[in-house]
Parts: sequence; structure tokens; C-alpha cells
Amino acid sequence: MMWIGRLAVVLALAAGISAGDELNGQVIDATGEPVGGAEVWVAGISTVGGNIMPDGALLATATTDADGRFELTYEPVQNVGPQSIPAMVAAHKPGLALGWDMLPEGTGAVTLRLEAPTATSMLITDEADAPLAGVRVAMLYVMSLDRLRQSQPAFFFAPEELRERLSWDGGDEGRVEFDLLPAGCMAAFRIATPDRGTVISMPTVGSEIRVPIGAPASLTGRVTGPEADALGGLTVTMMGVYPEGWNPMAGNGYAAQVEATTDAEGRFAVETLPPGAYRVTVRLGENPEWLMTEQAKFTAESGEAVADIEIAMQRGWPVTGRVVEAGSGEPVAGVTVMAIGGGGGGASSSHAATDAEGKFTLYALPGRVRLYARPPKEYLERQVIEPVDVVAETGATVEDIELQRAARVTGVVVDEAGEPVPGAEVWASITRPPDPDEDAPPAPAGAEEMRVSSVEANHTVADGAGRFEFTRLPPGSEVTLH
Repeated sequence: MMWIGRLAVVLALAAGISAGDELNGQVIDATGEPVGGAEVWVAGISTVGGNIMPDGALLATATTDADGRFELTYEPVQNVGPQSIPAMVAAHKPGLALGWDMLPEGTGAVTLRLEAPTATSMLITDEADAPLAGVRVAMLYVMSLDRLRQSQPAFFFAPEELRERLSWDGGDEGRVEFDLLPAGCMAAFRIATPDRGTVISMPTVGSEIRVPIGAPASLTGRVTGPEADALGGLTVTMMGVYPEGWNPMAGNGYAAQVEATTDAEGRFAVETLPPGAYRVTVRLGENPEWLMTEQAKFTAESGEAVADIEIAMQRGWPVTGRVVEAGSGEPVAGVTVMAIGGGGGGASSSHAATDAEGKFTLYALPGRVRLYARPPKEYLERQVIEPVDVVAETGATVEDIELQRAARVTGVVVDEAGEPVPGAEVWASITRPPDPDEDAPPAPAGAEEMRVSSVEANHTVADGAGRFEFTRLPPGSEVTLH
């Protein structure tokens, strides 16, 4: 145990704690008093990457007792995609702001603090600044800006089962007032209009923003490729922003995501498309080897009929390889490997997860591609940028990608009474061991490699149970906590 001022930090060098599906905790208010009768929700994300809103599910619910305590059991969901997001927990009681946290692997207890709500308003108008009547606004997710700045993101994605409860009507004036969220956070809201489509806006809590939605555009297009019988049933996704280059932190704009399905000839159409600057992707379904040959972009002005957008697809060829642990040569499962480049000039990308034997197969167009590996947190983070030449008909096989196992430091911040201290800030001074490759000869031309920081952050914030963690530490590092 280490004392810092009047707080104690209980340290453990850990290789990992087993995942569990039991959760207990307490909900308190801003003064630390228990909040009875609060609803507690645990949610999970199943599909991540590429979409503005991932697919989620409500995993469990509970209600706090008079002491603000709760217990529940949930079944974690497995993420599919290039990102990994743990389960999330939130608590709510009318009159107080939503409180939330994330549940990294092994979390068994949490404390959620419900602050006073901060007034936020949104005005939805047409292109002439006239209010839009009949809009319906639903909260999609909320995130802590302070935690995000500290490289410890804390999100809560509202699953579909909660969307109706976390919704507001704009009435005839197109105005929505929110009293759900605390200061210091940012939220995403889905705005459904009667006749102008659906958009997503992300106001900073405590602000008043205007969201102008012009008259809807329309779109027709076609997916082309060398195999006509494989063009039907593809999902074409248009992701756009308005105005072009819109930054969510600036407010007064929106993002939009619209999908269409191709017919047997690869044609697709969208009748109601919010104005904006769009990029297009194609969900491959049962044809993972098909890739876009170039970036597809277009801009839809208010009321415009955008016609004959063409998306060229080409068959990619397999890139196979294996990811192993450095030293032991043991396979590493669950590593996401991505390929970017090839004949698409950066437009084409593919990813795959390694299996139990550490093997992966992804697809790339003929040409030079770069591979990126995103390992589990038990290993040092490494982005492999080694060019691979993909040949038509045969593809490519890469040498084993080696990952070095990382160390991590975990701990709990407690007060003099031994009680956990949620939200305590912890700093770490990390001295890394010498790089074993420091005196190695330079890599040959065309075999570039980049190593990113092995330490996720040297500053973190304790979670609701006082726990903190520093991960991806090179073995032999010296860590001093402040």
C-alpha cells in the first residue's frame, strides 16, 4: 500500500483478472449521499467500426435500494470489428443527471455519481431558419470530455431498448430542452424529421445549438464489378456531414448515415437524403474479397437529384499470415489485422481477426499494401507498416508478426478508512528499459516499421470503484506513482 497525501494506493502488478458477469455497486449523488430508486442499465456493443452508431443491446437492468446499492448479472457480448469496446453501465433517476462508466474486463463493482443536470437546448430548422415541426430527438450516446482528454474514454451507448425512453418531441417549434446530462460531457442525438430524413447532431452539454436541415436530396447509383451475378443484395452506406468539414465540437451541423440495397444489376436509390458531403462504402456481406477500386464521394445540395453515382468493385486476393508471441512463438488469437492500399490507392481496406492458431486471411487488390496489427492489451501496442506486394491470382503470404507481451500496473485508491475514492487522479512516471533494437542496423529500403507509444497514458482517473490501470508497459519498466 502506498500513501499519497491522505489517500492510499493499493498496487498490483497483474497479468490480468478473469472476466465476470456479476456486477454490484452503489449510486450516489454529488454530495456522496446514496440514491435510492435509481434505474441501472448495463449495455454492450456488438458491431463496431465504419458506422456512426454501432449496434448495441441492453444486457441487464436493476433498481437501487434505499442505500443506493444494486446487484445484477449480465452476459458480455463479443465485439465484431477493428475496435474493442467493453460493456457500459449507466444510472438514472428523474431530477438528476445521468451517471455512467465503462466496465473493463474483470470489473465486479462500480460507484456511479449522479450530478445536477445542465440545461442544453437544440433548435431544428429548415434552410430558411424556420422551425421544423414534428421532429423527434433521441439520445444515442454520451461521453465524458474530461476522461477523453485523459486518454481514459468513458462512453455510454444507449441501446435500442432505451431509445424511446431517452427521447423528446420538438413540437411545433422544433425546439428540444434536455435536462438529462451533467456538465463536462458531449452527447450524440438522433433527429428524425417527418420528411427530411434522419441526422445526428452532437451538442456540447450546456450549449444552445441550431441544426439546419435543408430540403432532402435524392440519389441514384450503381455498383459495378467483373461478376454480374454478385452485384445484388449489397448494402451501400452513405456517410455524410453538413456543412462540409463539420466538426462536432463546433455544433450547428449534423452527420448523416443512409443505407440502400442493390438490385440484381447493382443499382440502388435513395429518395430522402439530407444535404451534405458524403463518402460511400459497400458492405460486402458474403463477398469479403470484393473491394472498392477508388474513393467514392459526392455532395448533395438541398433539393438536388444526384444521379448515376458509380462505385467500381474489383476482386481482391488473399493475404495470409500468422501473429505469434515474441520469444515463445505461441499463436495470439483475437488480434485485428488490417490491410490498406493496393490498387485502390487507399480506398480499399480489409480486416480480419486471428483465430485460435494466430492465423488470419484478409483481402487486398493487386499492388503494394501495408498491414496494421492491433493486439489485445496484454501485448505492447505495435503498428506494423511493412509493405506487402499482392499479386493477382495468388495474393501474398507474410512472415510471422511477433508481439511482445506487456506488463501492467493496476491499483485501487482508498481513503484513510479504506474506502475507495472514485475519480481520483493518478500520475505515473514511467522509465522504460533500453530498446533492444536501438543499435540494430537500419531497416532495408521498403521494409519500414513504426512502433507507437507502449504506454497508453501517464495520467489516469480512478473508476467508480477507485480502480486504475496503466497498461502496455514494456517489461522491466520502472513506475513511480504520484
